[in-house]
Amino acid sequence: MNIQCINCGIIGHSIQKCKYPIISYGIVLYDLIEQKYLMICRSKSFGYTEFLIGNYSVNNNIQIQYLIDEMSLEEKNNLLTLDFSKLWQDLWPKPMDERSKKKFDILKKERLEFMIKNSTKWESPEWEFPKGRKKIREKMVECAIREFTEETGYTKYDIKVLENVIPFEEVFIGSNIKSYKHKYYLSILVGNKEPLNSIQYSEISKIKWMTYEECLKNIRDYSVEKKKMLTNINNVVTKYNIIV
Repeated sequence: MNIQCINCGIIGHSIQKCKYPIISYGIVLYDLIEQKYLMICRSKSFGYTEFLIGNYSVNNNIQIQYLIDEMSLEEKNNLLTLDFSKLWQDLWPKPMDERSKKKFDILKKERLEFMIKNSTKWESPEWEFPKGRKKIREKMVECAIREFTEETGYTKYDIKVLENVIPFEEVFIGSNIKSYKHKYYLSILVGNKEPLNSIQYSEISKIKWMTYEECLKNIRDYSVEKKKMLTNINNVVTKYNIIV
């Protein structure tokens, strides 16, 4: 069997049958002069997206609460005030999934309002670093750069990937009970160009340069692995004399 998995790269199985964590590749961009990192804020939280596409058991209140707790205040209000067809239309440019709608209607009738009232109070979706998944025959670093340029508006000539530094990893179990691995390449800003997101404006709501302390403050408390990864990266950029 000569099938190669797009996710893990191993020959012998497809991505649908891959038992390894779902892998994404990204860039952590650092400005040596300003001593800041570039972060992005998604337009929709992970929990909100997973909830609308129905990636949960309608009888599993713990799983549902995890998803709700990841949502922003605006997203929760939308769930209570808008019908499912409108919510779906704003999320996906494809036909509505009737199974997801059925789950939503059951929850909205029975207990959705109660669960939202007893949930977190995030003002915006998650802040994170640009990343995404590989295409067929795409190399890891190529994927990281492509996703970064698509999400920030920078070009590959605006950054310098530090080739002598191995990627930093963030491994965790998501609120959908799936395993994830994010691999980031530490890169340095070349010049002083500002980010301009014009390609994936529907996916990214904000782009901002932040100090290390500001990054830690904006990364959610439950994202322990992300904070650890950033701390490891910051130790590298502050300890070693990086020359571009």
